[in-house]
Amino acid sequence: MRGLDNTLVRQAAFQSGQGGVTLVELIVSVLIFSIIAVAGSMFLSLAMHSYLVTNQSAGAAQAAHNTLDRLGLEFRTATGLGGGSTVTLVPDVSLQYETTDPNLPGTRSLSLSGGDLYLSENGTPRLLLEDVTDFQLRVEQNDTDGDSSNQEISAINVSFRINGTGAAYTLRVTPREFIRL
Repeated sequence: MRGLDNTLVRQAAFQSGQGGVTLVELIVSVLIFSIIAVAGSMFLSLAMHSYLVTNQSAGAAQAAHNTLDRLGLEFRTATGLGGGSTVTLVPDVSLQYETTDPNLPGTRSLSLSGGDLYLSENGTPRLLLEDVTDFQLRVEQNDTDGDSSNQEISAINVSFRINGTGAAYTLRVTPREFIRL
């Protein structure tokens, strides 16, 4: 009986040895796992890149929207310099004016410098928007007061793009006061 027990033990040990993993099987499983890991990391990398680009574009769009809101407020209440009706325009570069809004006192100017858009208050520039491209600052003139000897500004038009977004942002404002160039 003792010999039978030794034989069973040997057979059990031999059979359990055959159930192991060979070196080739181990290498193949590591290779398959590596391929899955690389594909997964590439997917996560693409997802993170897409998130960052979307976040940057959304931030630029929000900054452009805030800038257009501010310019709408500024230009709607624009009046001439020194209490008169004349403003100074350098097309696609700057517009100098005053406003009738008591909360926006003094001489003001919108200007593009080095790709950045500034709003100056009494000569102190404040950055409105960075990385501005394709900037256009124009006015439309019409005879709005019945005096055909001079043309009043009937609309102030601003358009621009922000580097990297591709979207064009535009604003058209009709001033409340009669102003001229």
